[in-house]
Amino acid sequence: MLLDCPRPAAWRPSAITGRKWNTRDIFDMAAERRYWDGVGDGLALPLPCPFLARGRRESGCTALVQLQLYFVMTDRGSSWCPTTIKRFVQSFDTGTAVVRVETDCGEGFLKALGNPAGPHALACELVGTQLAKWFKLSTFDYDIVSVTSDDEIPFYNGQRAAEGPAFISRFEAGLPWGGSKRELDKIINRAAFGRLVVFDTWTRNCDRYPADLGKRRPNRDNVYFSRKGGKAGKLVLKAIDHTHCFTCGRELSSRLSNIGTIEDPRLYGLFPEFQPLICKADVTQAVADLKLIRRTDVETMVAAVPAEWQVSSSARAAWVELICRRADFVARTVSDLIWPQGELDL
Repeated sequence: MLLDCPRPAAWRPSAITGRKWNTRDIFDMAAERRYWDGVGDGLALPLPCPFLARGRRESGCTALVQLQLYFVMTDRGSSWCPTTIKRFVQSFDTGTAVVRVETDCGEGFLKALGNPAGPHALACELVGTQLAKWFKLSTFDYDIVSVTSDDEIPFYNGQRAAEGPAFISRFEAGLPWGGSKRELDKIINRAAFGRLVVFDTWTRNCDRYPADLGKRRPNRDNVYFSRKGGKAGKLVLKAIDHTHCFTCGRELSSRLSNIGTIEDPRLYGLFPEFQPLICKADVTQAVADLKLIRRTDVETMVAAVPAEWQVSSSARAAWVELICRRADFVARTVSDLIWPQGELDL
């Protein structure tokens, strides 16, 4: 068996190995990670360190392929791979100074270095979005794109985006939740209401429905209803904006893994309007999925954070610890938080 995988459009080489692998090696490695992932017209082979693998035929080889390995961000969310920012469209007055830009792959929302919230907000956005996608929530397509000195992208406050890797999510037509029940009735992925509450509690996301209403107000703008995938006036609930996951906007540090953070007993994400839409079967399935998180998966997600975003090695280690250990804690406690004292969802 030979693998002949054409080169994807967004090819980003950083390292090459000349080792030859036979197909048994390849499938053994894939089995360890339990999945294959297609990226464009190439072949993504998930390894302990995220690489993109391209096979090509070698003269005289029968069951051998030559793999050239290239470092890429793990699981960008789709084959949407913008590489160039073509023009600035609009800036927004948000904590991370979001900018709408046009790329070589269409429009997207850019969160760049130099934003008022700092580089760790970008790291939380990236890892939070990867976790949301792993957790079977609908997200925008996303990627990392480089901002160059030629781009000259203005923030809302008059400053300019700094050079370096930036987080970008694909534009989708839709609208933020205005607060009405009528809008909620249009959602087709209704199981996402309960799953989103489990996710926000797991990641301690204070920027949708916070655990402490005395410190923050609910943010309905982060409940986004996309028209993509909806039919006949229906909408799709999307998990967006994860800059306040884990730390609620503070810096990532080695203190992330303290027991008070891991076992934070509060519930996040439960808008009162969501309560009658959440059923126990959906939450039970979400909890079962949460129990499947593996440390190697989390390590790969955290390793995908660019060095330019200034997350220290000690903070990364504590971050992995928080995500893994809190998954176990939330799996054991979240149902009782949603339905205290054994309340039934009738």
